[in-house]
Amino acid sequence: MRKIITRLDFFKGLFKSKAVLFTANRFLSFILQLIVTTFIAVKLGPYYLGIWGIIKLLLRYLRYLNFGTALASSVLISSINSTSTEEYKKIIFNSFLINLSVGLLLILISVIVLSLNISFPGKFVFLDKMILLIAFVAISNHISKLFMDISRCFGNLGPIMLHQILLQLLLIPLLFIFSGNALIYALLYVTSGTHILSTIIYFVRLPFKIKINTSKRLIKKIFIKGINLLVFEMSLRFIMISASTIVSLYYTLEIVGYYTFSENIAEATLLGTQAIIYIFMPKVIQKIKGIETLQGKYELIKSLRYIHNHGMALVIFTVIVSFPVFLLFLKGFEINKIFTLLIIGFFFQSQQFGYLHLIMTYNREKYMSRATVIAVLINLGLCSLLTYVFKLDYIWLGFPTMFSMFINSYYAIYLGRKILKKECSFRIIFNDLIPQKFFWPILIFMLGVFTDYQNILSILAYAVFLLLNYKVLIEIIIKSKSIVQNNKNYKLI
Repeated sequence: MRKIITRLDFFKGLFKSKAVLFTANRFLSFILQLIVTTFIAVKLGPYYLGIWGIIKLLLRYLRYLNFGTALASSVLISSINSTSTEEYKKIIFNSFLINLSVGLLLILISVIVLSLNISFPGKFVFLDKMILLIAFVAISNHISKLFMDISRCFGNLGPIMLHQILLQLLLIPLLFIFSGNALIYALLYVTSGTHILSTIIYFVRLPFKIKINTSKRLIKKIFIKGINLLVFEMSLRFIMISASTIVSLYYTLEIVGYYTFSENIAEATLLGTQAIIYIFMPKVIQKIKGIETLQGKYELIKSLRYIHNHGMALVIFTVIVSFPVFLLFLKGFEINKIFTLLIIGFFFQSQQFGYLHLIMTYNREKYMSRATVIAVLINLGLCSLLTYVFKLDYIWLGFPTMFSMFINSYYAIYLGRKILKKECSFRIIFNDLIPQKFFWPILIFMLGVFTDYQNILSILAYAVFLLLNYKVLIEIIIKSKSIVQNNKNYKLI
C-alpha cells in the first residue's frame, strides 16, 4: 500500500512540474509539426513544396535581422544578481525598440521593391507578389521570439506552451481547405497571425509593467552582445542554411522539397529533445556565474552534460531507427540516408551543452562566433565542391554539413575547457564530444548510409547503444526525477 501511495505521489509531482508539462507540450507540438509537415508535403507536391522550401529558407535568413536581441536580452537578464525589476524593464524595452526599428525598416524596403516593380530572377519570380507578406511574417516572428525568451526567464511557461501548440493546430484546417499556391499564402497569413496573438499574451502575462526608458548605452550593449550570440548560438541554423542555399540554387524544386522536408523533420526532432534545456538555460547561466571556483564550475558542467548527452543520444538514436517506419506512409520520399546524416550532425551540435553556457557567462561569444563563421565557410566550400565540381547526388551534402557541425562543437568544447584550465588535447576533446559508448553506434549508423542494408544496420547500431548504456540510462532517469519536479530550478525571480 505504501508503494502505491509513493508512486501516486510521484505522478502527482510530475503533473505539478511545469518542466514536465512544458516538455510534454513540446513533444506534442513536435508530433503535430511532424504530421503537419508531412501533410503539407503531400498537399503541395514536389513543385510547390520546393517553393515553400525557398520561402522558409528566406524566412530563416530574415530571422537573423533581429541581430540576436532575443537571446542577448535573456542572457543579460539571467546575469543580473539583483532582484530589482528596474534593470529587467530597461533591457526588455530597449530590446523591443531594436526589433521594432528593424521591422519598420524591413517593411519600408519591401514597399520600395514593390513600388519600383523590381522582379526576382528565374525560379524565384514567385517572390514578386509575396515579399511584403514574408516581411510581416519575419517581423512578427522577431517580436514574439523576444517576448518568448523573456517569459522563459521568469518561469512564465504557459504562454510559451500555448504559442507552440497554436502554431501547429491553426495550420491543420488549412490543409483541408487550400492546396497549391493558395495553401502557401494561407500558411503565411496564419503563421504571422499566431505570432502577433502570442506576443500580446506574452506582454500581458509579464510579472511587471514595461516602462519607456530608452538608453543608447544599453541598446549598444544589447546590439553588440546580440550579434556575437547570434553567430554563436545560431551556428546550427547558419550551417543548415548554407547547405540549403546550395541545394536551392543548383538542384530542381523537387529535390529542394525533399531536402527541406528531411531537414525540417531532423530540426523538429532536435527542438523537441531540447525542450528542458530551453527552460533551464537562464538558471544554468545563473548557477555557473554563482560558483566561484573553476573546479566547481567544471563539476557542475560535467554532471549536467552527463545527463544531457545520454538523454540526447537515446532520443536521436530512437528516431533514426524508427524513421523507416514513418517513411512507409510517404511513398516516393527516399530521404532516409540524408535524414540520418543530418540528424547525426544535429547530435554533434547538441554536444556543446554546458560549455556553451559557460562561454556565454564569460562573455567569450566573439571567439566562438569566429569558429562558427569558419564552420559555415567549410560547409559552403565542401558542398559547392561536391555539387559543382563532382556533381554528386544531393545526399552527399549531408557529409560536409555533419562535419561542419562536428568542427563547431569541437571548438566550443575546446574553448570551454580552456576557460576552465583543463587539458585540451585532441583525444580528450574528441572523447568529450563523442564518448566511446556513442562512437560505435554512430559509426554503424553511418556505415548503413553506404549500403543497401541501412535499416538492418540501424537496428544493430541501436542495440549496441542500449547494450553499452542501459545502466547509465536507468541512473539518469532516477536523477532526472528530482530535477524536473522542482519548479524553482528554472525561475530567476
